[in-house]
Amino acid sequence: MKIIENRKDVSQLINAFYAKIRKDVLLGPIFNRHIQDENWSEHLTKLTDFWETNLFGIAKFKGNPSAKHINILIMEQKHPLPPFTLETAKQKIQIAEDAWNSQNPEKVSLAYTVDSEWRNRNTFINGRDKIVSFLTKKWKNELEYKLKKEYWSHMENRIAVRFEYEYRNEDGKWFRAYGNENWEFDNNGLMDKRYASINDLEIKEKDRRL
Repeated sequence: MKIIENRKDVSQLINAFYAKIRKDVLLGPIFNRHIQDENWSEHLTKLTDFWETNLFGIAKFKGNPSAKHINILIMEQKHPLPPFTLETAKQKIQIAEDAWNSQNPEKVSLAYTVDSEWRNRNTFINGRDKIVSFLTKKWKNELEYKLKKEYWSHMENRIAVRFEYEYRNEDGKWFRAYGNENWEFDNNGLMDKRYASINDLEIKEKDRRL
């Protein structure tokens, strides 16, 4: 990896990085919505100024990045956005699968609206703080957790999913859980409703599939 030594190095890195970002399926639409094509050159120059100032102490950048980004942060979105196509519905499912397999309750909760409504088996949950509490407890009890989700159907802002996951309890017994989920999203791509029906089957460790 090349060492960043001067402005030219900074500029090359920034231009290469954002060229990839703009083509990314998920991140590209976010950046391209806020920065028009004709404004990218100016924006990349400002980014180069910012990092040159911070890396080398050369006073090139003037401005308040926090103030510029505050409106974007307030407008919280999770791409892809509805209405979904088959491709974007499957992307949404993969993102959810990856997040849940991270077993990070805070990370998972950010995919939902602040007042998201859940039914998980026979447990009813409302809001991100309750989601975090629920998932924290869940993954303390469901050890070596591994999840696989599959597309079932979609329509406009709704996606139906079938899934299975495997885990063991503290006694060393293994289980495979089978389930179906119905998801409904708001216009910002945050999940507003999640209804999950789940059944558990005890299995032998040798019969694990995930």
